[in-house]
Amino acid sequence: MPPTPNQLPTELPGRSPVRGTHKLTMLARETIQPGTELTISYVNTALPRNVRRQALRDGYGFWCECVRCERERREEEKAAKAEAAKLEADKVARVAEAAKEAEKTKEKETKEAKGDKSEKQADAITAKMEELGVVDDML
Repeated sequence: MPPTPNQLPTELPGRSPVRGTHKLTMLARETIQPGTELTISYVNTALPRNVRRQALRDGYGFWCECVRCERERREEEKAAKAEAAKLEADKVARVAEAAKEAEKTKEKETKEAKGDKSEKQADAITAKMEELGVVDDML
């Protein structure tokens, strides 16, 4: 747990306080090896990427392009592409299902039309046979 402001010394040992410069003195909780990159976050790192970046743009005049922001951007793009692909696949499936339903409806209507036509033809033949008196001969 980091020390509270009251626990920090007002002066670091062996150093005189320096004011009015752009120097930063830090107290490390662990050993830092030479060449290790030290970073400072200007905003709350628990915030979403777009909120952090906008706060940096508004407060400091730059868009963050740190490793974390770039990794999160790639992850967001990948998730957006996956979602778009899923939506497209769902759309294609709905269109295919609609086409199947339309084909079934068409087949049903065709069968009904053929049945109606056959029935009409049979009725016409029967009427003609009755007209000619052929039906009575068959009975």
